[in-house]
Amino acid sequence: MQRPKRPCGKVGCPQLVQPPKVYCPDHEWTEEQRREYRRRVDRDYDRHRRDQRARAFYKSAAWERLRRAVLARDNYLCQRCLEHQRITPATTVDHIVPLSVAWERRLDMSNLRSLCGPCHNAVRAEQETGARGRAGVPRG
Repeated sequence: MQRPKRPCGKVGCPQLVQPPKVYCPDHEWTEEQRREYRRRVDRDYDRHRRDQRARAFYKSAAWERLRRAVLARDNYLCQRCLEHQRITPATTVDHIVPLSVAWERRLDMSNLRSLCGPCHNAVRAEQETGARGRAGVPRG
């Protein structure tokens, strides 16, 4: 059974699209437009929001070597997915204890794990939510 058509996601466009599409052909981005947008967003994040010390660290040769070693150690598989009996290729190396909490552990291999993109995003969201949730709690 097909789902009903819905309006194009572009504000003011009267055309209808068949889900899961969001935009009509007139307003759909090309792959090149998506890549350019992603490049701009990443560049803005690096320049204005990311900790500059962390930015320099992630561009270092030491990090690149360690990153490759961790991926190889974990057989290029997402460790979080493996915990749930799923086999997924890893694309990211994650600091279990973030740099912002323990800078001195940035090159500690026991503080690193291989993750797929979705798992890395989920872990980061959990860390940010946890940090915000604890921010107003007095320590005592």
